[in-house]
Amino acid sequence: MFTYTEKITNQFFSFSEGEITIQEFQKWIYETEELLEVLGEDKYSKLLSVFFNGIFVKDDLEDLIENFYSESKIGINNEKLIWILEAMIEGRYDVVTGCAVLASLRSFEKGYDFIPIELVGYDSLIEDMVYRYKADKDKAEMNRVIDLYKIEITKIAKNILSSIYTNPNILHGV
Repeated sequence: MFTYTEKITNQFFSFSEGEITIQEFQKWIYETEELLEVLGEDKYSKLLSVFFNGIFVKDDLEDLIENFYSESKIGINNEKLIWILEAMIEGRYDVVTGCAVLASLRSFEKGYDFIPIELVGYDSLIEDMVYRYKADKDKAEMNRVIDLYKIEITKIAKNILSSIYTNPNILHGV
């Protein structure tokens, strides 16, 4: 369902999510031989021509990556959504952060009504816990409750992903 290989998709989205540094991303670009074959000469040349010491390099790279996905059948946002869901389920992406991203999509973006409203509730509950459990003695209880929420959030993520794979048209509001 992804435009590029799993390896390339993981690196692009890991970079855009801040999971890897600019230096790590640059090193990966120069070490990954399959990039030319998968991206094609034009896109590969654009990636190599980025000025990695520039002050706006992160923005430049994110814009370039977004541009690479302009021809994607499902769009970069939907590909990133699927990537986040898979990574949450596999334990490669923080479940609480993923819940916040999904809740934000559900609340503020058009076409994401298929994301269950319960995730917005879990996101709010988790945000409020920081204020409710202020004392150090309460942190263990807070973590216990968050761990229980993570189990439920992961179940919801699995259901969303299953729905997408069963009916990809939901990504297009159909």
